[in-house]
Amino acid sequence: GELFCAKFTQTSAKPSAAEAFTSTIKWISMGSSKQADLKKVVETTKFQDLFEAIAPVNKTCATGYTGVNAGGLGHECLKLKEGMALLASRFETRRYAGYVGCTSEFRKWEGITYDPVNMKLYTAISEVSSGMESNMKKGAATSSYDAGTNNDIQITYNTCGCVMQLDLDAAYDATTMSTMVCGKMMPKDAEGNTCELNMIASPDNVAMIPEFNQLIIGEDTSAHQNDVMWIYDIATKALTRIFSTPYGSETTSPYWFPNVGGKFSYITAVVQHPYGESDTDKVTEAKATGLAGYVGYLGPFKTVVEMPGNGAAGTTASIVLSLVVSCLAAVFVSF
Repeated sequence: GELFCAKFTQTSAKPSAAEAFTSTIKWISMGSSKQADLKKVVETTKFQDLFEAIAPVNKTCATGYTGVNAGGLGHECLKLKEGMALLASRFETRRYAGYVGCTSEFRKWEGITYDPVNMKLYTAISEVSSGMESNMKKGAATSSYDAGTNNDIQITYNTCGCVMQLDLDAAYDATTMSTMVCGKMMPKDAEGNTCELNMIASPDNVAMIPEFNQLIIGEDTSAHQNDVMWIYDIATKALTRIFSTPYGSETTSPYWFPNVGGKFSYITAVVQHPYGESDTDKVTEAKATGLAGYVGYLGPFKTVVEMPGNGAAGTTASIVLSLVVSCLAAVFVSF
């Protein structure tokens, strides 16, 4: 198949606040290949077969070399070896994408979901910082993350993260990206929260509910004491908590299963590693739930036959879902 990488052109101010970010997207082809041909050489091809590499001098590459900063490897100066473009694009994809001018500055890009009603993609950026800033890391000056890049993305940092929306054309190509919703940083409170409690923190997984024009957002965060799963109403922009986890765990696997058995729909959710990533000392407290994770669902919801039209406003059904989902039956099994 043919592989593409994305070149982002920021259309909002530089720098812009995370919640104000907008950009256009151009797709650059990295050539077509066949799996069988790649299998023949994957075990024997080394980085040195694909590129010549030298260190930058004063943040500058020598003539004939191209600056690249991708995959957490820092600023490199690379020269593609003759006839190696196709293999480099498959075996060193991030480096090659930067080499041909695509954007390599995004930080902690996580889950993605498709919205067939509004013809959009929604995707989570758990933390807006480093390469997404302009020669900074969390507001402190450094060139480590932008040296060797085009510095395409220039946003003020937000460690609480954002969910982005991408518009799709008739061929399902993403043409623009803009911010949909962000968390908001705050001073650490007595419970250790560093993001506003009524807003998202470190969004990780997202899932679309097209029948209600709503988005499920799941957190994987240390900025909320308890990680939360939210319903975001696309029309009203309202956030509603539907689920939270014990200390030290994260929400995973949110998904909408419509029309199960022709009668009802359900939301799945998972609690991963309670008391695992933090608060390990609290597992012995009287109200602790233990180290076991949980797999379960929220529902049932009555099946909706017709989905709202493109760009539809929130319906009565969508508002009801936001308000009553937390009161419906919830079944979770530990493991």
